[in-house]
Formats: sequence, C-alpha cells, structure tokens
Amino acid sequence: MVVRLFGWSVLAVLAAFLLNNYLTYWLYMPGAFAFSSGDPTVYLQSGLYVVGIAAAFIYVRTHRDTPLRVNSQCISDINAFIIRAAFWTVLIVSGWRTWRSLSCAWRAFSTRWLDTRLAPISAVRTGAGPMSTCR
Repeated sequence: MVVRLFGWSVLAVLAAFLLNNYLTYWLYMPGAFAFSSGDPTVYLQSGLYVVGIAAAFIYVRTHRDTPLRVNSQCISDINAFIIRAAFWTVLIVSGWRTWRSLSCAWRAFSTRWLDTRLAPISAVRTGAGPMSTCR
C-alpha cells in the first residue's frame, strides 16, 4: 500500500503543482506558499496539495485489490501523456511566439527601409503603419 500511495501521491502533487502554476502565472494569484501576502486565495492554492494527496490516499484505499503491475502501467501511461503534452505545448507556444516576433521584426525593418527610400517622395507621413499591431 505504501508503494501505491507514493506513486499516486507523486502524480497528485504534480497535478496540484501544474494547477498552482496556472493560478499563479495566468490568473495572477499570489502563490501556494505566500502566506505573508494576506490573500485568502493562498489557502486555496495550498489546499490543492492537501486535496491531491488525500485523493491519492482515498483511491489507494478503495482499490486495494488492483494488482501493483496494473497500477504501475496506469501511472506510467499518465506520465507519458503529461510528457507528450508538455512537449507539444512548448513546441507550439514557442513556435508561435518565434514566428510572431520574427514577423514584427521584419515589419519594423521593412518599414524603416521603405521610409528612408520613400521619405523624399512623400512629404506627408501618417502615424499608423504595420508596426501598430506589434507589441
């Protein structure tokens, strides 16, 4: 029972960690261990870890008759899914951000290049240009 509890607890803590990072960096909550901030959402984020370990304990207690090899295969499959999802997430997000920054850099270069070539021809310049969409 101890080995199963350890395996499922590691997965539960990993899930709590990923959810905590989402809450901290996307929803701008203070973090799981920022008790000095005085924000009550700290207890919600810290409670994620406790709830995860409790859920792992309850799962192990209710599924005592499951063989250890079946649990091992299930934990291995979940880990493989998480690793693949993390890989594709990093690849897609970094690819999008790289493409966006390169397209904005190209727009800035081409705008400056065209401005130096066309400035003598056109006496009137407007403030709007292709760089208005890039941040």
